[in-house]
Amino acid sequence: MEKATEEAETALQLNPVSPILSTSVGESYYQRRLYDRAIEQHRAALGLDQAYLPALVNLGRAYAQKGMHLEARNAFQKILTYVPEDPAVLSLLANDFAVSGEKDAARKVLVKLQGLATKRYVPSLYIAVVYAGLGEKDQAFLWLEKAYEERCDYLVYLPSEPLGDALRNDPRYAELIHRLGL
Repeated sequence: MEKATEEAETALQLNPVSPILSTSVGESYYQRRLYDRAIEQHRAALGLDQAYLPALVNLGRAYAQKGMHLEARNAFQKILTYVPEDPAVLSLLANDFAVSGEKDAARKVLVKLQGLATKRYVPSLYIAVVYAGLGEKDQAFLWLEKAYEERCDYLVYLPSEPLGDALRNDPRYAELIHRLGL
């Protein structure tokens, strides 16, 4: 992960006005759990382009991991004004509600996600993220298994994604990582 950060930082030095590269650096900080640096970097990316939604998503993720729930929700809600039914952002919002103790609010968003899944593709991983936040490990692993069967490409982030931390001590987690070849 440190090497990835170095490479991303080098790319940003070569093109310091790129919100994409700035966000990539911030993402590497997030994956390394350097949340203050991730927040700073994503704010810098938004300074380059305030409408660059990946930076706003990642800013919200970093806020959530720091326990800055109001800031995280503000970021997620801002995105939802542009794309009201974005399943990834709804999943992150529900997870934040869940980990902050607002389980009823998390379940309401979960119902919305499951409703969306009847109309269009919603990666099962997004449902798993909500259940992980709720502390419902059996449900989280059920949905992770569905994501595996779907060949969900986002599973490649599972080994480093902080949202998976609540599941890491479960033997099913290591078994899934092994099956993924990661």
